Amino acid sequence: MERLLYDLGFTEEGRLTYNDSHSSLWYANDSAIVIIDSFACTQELPLFDYRQYTIEQNKLMRKGLPLYRFLSDEDPELVAGWLTHTLSFAETYQRTADRGRSAVDASALEHSFEERFTEVYGSDALAYLHREYPLPSPRGTTFYLDYLVQYTDGSQVAVEENGVSFHHPQLIGTDRYRKQLEKQNSAAYHGITLYRFSSMDLAYPKVIDDQIRLFFGDRRHFQSAGLLAERFFTLYDHQKEALEEIWHLRASLPGPHAVLKVFPTATGKSKIVEEDLAAYFTQHPDAAVLVVAPSRRIVADWLDRLKVFPKSVGEGEENQIIVGTYYRLWSLQKHYSPEYFSYIVFDEAHHAVAPVTQRNLQYWQPGFLIGLTATDERLDNRRLEEVFGSYTTSLTLSEAMEQQIIATVRAYRVESNLSLAEVRFNGKEYVNADLERTIVVDSRNHLIADVLAKYFNQKQKGIIFCVSVAHAHAMERILTDRGFVAKAVSGKTRGMEEIVEEFRYGELQFLCSCSLLNEGWDVPEVEVLVMARPTISKLLYQQQLGRGLRRSKNKRELFVIDVVDQYGALARPWSVNALFAQPLYVPFGDILRTYQVGDKVEVLGLAEEVRALIPIDITTFEDQYAEYFSEEQSARELYISTSTLKNWMRKGEVEADLKIPFGKRSLAFFHPDSLEDIRKLKGLSVHDDTTLREDFFAFIDEKSYTFSFKIIFLLALLR
Repeated sequence: MERLLYDLGFTEEGRLTYNDSHSSLWYANDSAIVIIDSFACTQELPLFDYRQYTIEQNKLMRKGLPLYRFLSDEDPELVAGWLTHTLSFAETYQRTADRGRSAVDASALEHSFEERFTEVYGSDALAYLHREYPLPSPRGTTFYLDYLVQYTDGSQVAVEENGVSFHHPQLIGTDRYRKQLEKQNSAAYHGITLYRFSSMDLAYPKVIDDQIRLFFGDRRHFQSAGLLAERFFTLYDHQKEALEEIWHLRASLPGPHAVLKVFPTATGKSKIVEEDLAAYFTQHPDAAVLVVAPSRRIVADWLDRLKVFPKSVGEGEENQIIVGTYYRLWSLQKHYSPEYFSYIVFDEAHHAVAPVTQRNLQYWQPGFLIGLTATDERLDNRRLEEVFGSYTTSLTLSEAMEQQIIATVRAYRVESNLSLAEVRFNGKEYVNADLERTIVVDSRNHLIADVLAKYFNQKQKGIIFCVSVAHAHAMERILTDRGFVAKAVSGKTRGMEEIVEEFRYGELQFLCSCSLLNEGWDVPEVEVLVMARPTISKLLYQQQLGRGLRRSKNKRELFVIDVVDQYGALARPWSVNALFAQPLYVPFGDILRTYQVGDKVEVLGLAEEVRALIPIDITTFEDQYAEYFSEEQSARELYISTSTLKNWMRKGEVEADLKIPFGKRSLAFFHPDSLEDIRKLKGLSVHDDTTLREDFFAFIDEKSYTFSFKIIFLLALLR
């Protein structure tokens, strides 16, 4: 045996000792570890501590190499077959044979492990575990691993729960022990990392919790739903090309598949799903489909769209196509297995990384998942890679407008003399209470009403985005006094469906909205948007703009009215000119056109000559300081505590690149180059994704809660 191992490039690395009579030698090369047991499987000698057996093996398993184990008198030819991957496995083995779906209830030992696993990873963590995972053996039989977790990178980690009386080599005898080793070696052969817990291990809950964390790692990398080993993203500027890519993906690569579609609002994302479902049903006529969206209004829109299919469509479980809000991702788990739905549509996919929603989505194992969104940006800066993997976007608003997919935007600015200098800015957005106190005044509201009365008194439909509920009601009163039919709406408004119908088809001309119509609301007839609430967030501005971008038979243009106040030097909000990087303002000009003095602007049935090009400042805080890190972000980048960074600033040892007044204190921001200077000044080492593993184990050794790992523990505690 020793000669064989040397010939295969293995060298002896050490001895594992269990008692005076029982020990093993272990060998390693670049691709594997081998343990050779030099003991007899007999009860005549004193029993060694089986817990020591599992501990020693698990230590070697942590080295990250496939681990094989043999008795010292094993047939060398068989050993060589394992180590050179030349064994033959039965071709008739069905990997989908999942005994976990029909296995009896968990034993006391298994129940104890499941209890510890949920203690570590949360009450929903059992969805990550494949119970009784099937594994082929060289003899054509099927082994079953007690528990297995699959990861998004394709790797797998398994656990065997070993009761001493059924697994101790001295108690089960040579033949049964060889079979146990064959099972372990089969796992190694197929690239599965296999750890062992004994019944004695589980008697120490805190110890086993630490080992579960160590062996299974971060649950964010678990592939609980089994959605994808690989995730795919396509983005095209034409629906036909997008559909052809989806069809090619399903035809050429084995499933499951996921696709993320990032298109500007009103460019036909939903139509792609309708067309693809029609093709999908031709091949899978009995497929169960689930469509989820964030609001009842969007659900109603999907129900209307999907009526074209000769399938049962509705919100109840009796339908073949079930449509509902994100809540259905959770409620349907009580009725169906993870594989029940073949096709899942996740509308407004930028919500998919919200913790509860993501967790519920991960339960399901569809053959095809498609996400739809108008923006891959979120207010909390979390990225959709967490659900859909890496992707790029290429179709811009400008391109969609040039291709006449969406309405042409015409810009108009209403300038007030109100100063926002005293409105606090928290580094991300204006403080809403200050904003409301400053700009919700009659003079500003009347300026807006004046413009609407002058230019839009021919029943054009419009939305006014307001600061607060009180602001929305104030605008409703002023517009009503001017002869408009207007209605204030907010999250507290009842009967929204009737209001929307009246707005779309009736006399209701203007909706004065507070935080209600920013997303997923579709009335193509909207021709006027009034941005009466200044915002630092590009995402929020884009969402509001999206409410009017859809073209219709009678509508080709969208009028965007930016209400421009007097801003400070830093906290400049977004405007339509800033969004399209247009520094020269022409009243009611096409936002994409570069005008010259003397050009004609034809709008609202009138033609005006461009007499001057008005230069405006289109810099925004979010655009100008996009790369800068806040104090908290800077501390994480430097791998120090926030209090340490504050202390250095207080002593004058480091200086922030940008300071924004915030009440009696100021908010500090750092440029990435400055962080590098601080790192050199303080002799700090680099900590990034490549050092994460080493950082974690250093953290464990130091038993320090100073750094960002505390967030992980807080999340675990909350779960």
